[in-house]
Amino acid sequence: MGEHALVNAEVSRIGEPVTLAQVRARIADRFGLVPAFFMMARAEPPIVESMFSMVEFTYFDSPLPPLFKERLFVYVSRFCTVPYCMARHCGFLVGCGNVAGDPDADGISVAEAVGLLQKPFPDAAGRDELLRALRAVPGVLDRWPDPASPLSETILFAAAVVFVMPQEHKPLLAELERVLGARLYNYLMLFLGFIRFAHFWTESHPQLRVEDDLDHLLSEQRALAEWVTNYSAQVEREVAQAKAELREVELLRARAAQSEQDVVDLREEVTARTRDAQAALEESRAKGTYMTTLSHELRTPLNAVVGYTELLEAGLGGALDEKGIAYLARIKATARQQQQIIEEILSFARLEGGRETVRTEVCEMDALVNELHAVITPLAEARGLTFTTKVANAPATFTADASKVRQILINLLGNAVKFTPSGTVDLNVATSYDALVFTVTDTGPGIPPRDRERIFEPFTQLDEGKTREYGGTGLGLAITKRLVGLLHGDIRVHARDGGGSTFIVALPYQRAT
Repeated sequence: MGEHALVNAEVSRIGEPVTLAQVRARIADRFGLVPAFFMMARAEPPIVESMFSMVEFTYFDSPLPPLFKERLFVYVSRFCTVPYCMARHCGFLVGCGNVAGDPDADGISVAEAVGLLQKPFPDAAGRDELLRALRAVPGVLDRWPDPASPLSETILFAAAVVFVMPQEHKPLLAELERVLGARLYNYLMLFLGFIRFAHFWTESHPQLRVEDDLDHLLSEQRALAEWVTNYSAQVEREVAQAKAELREVELLRARAAQSEQDVVDLREEVTARTRDAQAALEESRAKGTYMTTLSHELRTPLNAVVGYTELLEAGLGGALDEKGIAYLARIKATARQQQQIIEEILSFARLEGGRETVRTEVCEMDALVNELHAVITPLAEARGLTFTTKVANAPATFTADASKVRQILINLLGNAVKFTPSGTVDLNVATSYDALVFTVTDTGPGIPPRDRERIFEPFTQLDEGKTREYGGTGLGLAITKRLVGLLHGDIRVHARDGGGSTFIVALPYQRAT
């Protein structure tokens, strides 16, 4: 630690009492003067001696370059609320005393010292640049860089940043330790710790005043005096800006972290939903395959039943009396009804399994309406209903999948006839922009608002009693909605409970050329 530390050790060893004069002599020998800083404890010479011993170990005798230490001391003392440390160490820099206790160390000019004091605290971009510069150093330095080098300046201002905001700049601390190595890094941290103690000591002794040499210096150097007098407002703005930038950075980091988490959560949700959708698709395909197989198995014997009834009707089994003919008619009607149910199941299975395709062709509106009349009018008359159609502002020919359009309308009209006890069932056809609009209206019991979406679910009928009365699978409207979707159309229902129902189907079309 040098001859001064050895003298200290010898004094302690022989146990001689420490006098203030002895300590003052040692202080003056190193500083070139006796700073008033130490004299705040002059009533207790052992305290003064302990403080000076700390100065020797952490400040004077550390292996950091003297000019680096003094410039760093001056710069970070801008952030002390009392100007004493800043002014005193600025004085050491410009020749009023020794630089970092070394009488042989070179100082700097007053203009350079003022420039250092006026250099703003690094903003967010500057702090990022300091971090990049340190990260660019490939390994541990084998010696301290030249105090005039860019790397030395980087270390100085990085040390200033971690002095002011140590918790907020841990990456800078980590890089300083990596670049300097454990020994130099710890000496730098000890030095910064001593500066923090010095600031606390001066702030806790408001009676502390600058020495005469500094009064003389400030009286001759106007720029330096103005800075020392007015620096606090400037430094407070710098620190406030730095803290505001940090808050903004932390907010952006939090948002980025949340966004990353949102992406992770969304990816997991998409994966889960994709998995669920795939499972549902496989399940749907399995159900479709099962229903198709079952329907085919049912349709084969039914076809045989219908075939045999037709043979019996033709008299191939001999003459039938009136009662036999009636029984035969019932058998045939029941078989036909079961065939219709099977066709509905097959159609639904194809739609659910994605096996249904669209085949466009040129359609004639009159032919479509006539087919609907041929199917629906007998059903309506059998129930005492009136079935009417009206075509207004619709093309005579158009391009669409005729069989699917026909199936959609027969399902809607057949449902309307089935569930309307009296009155009328009407079909209106019109166009709206590039869509054909089919409106099916009945005077039936209507549909409660809570059930207007549920009616499109498979195997659903609102009144289970109606199922027993009218039969059916509950697939008609489910098939209809899926067919409308397959044709890129839209279906809506307007109904009042007890006041009839209206189904509106809009299907895109092209005029036939």
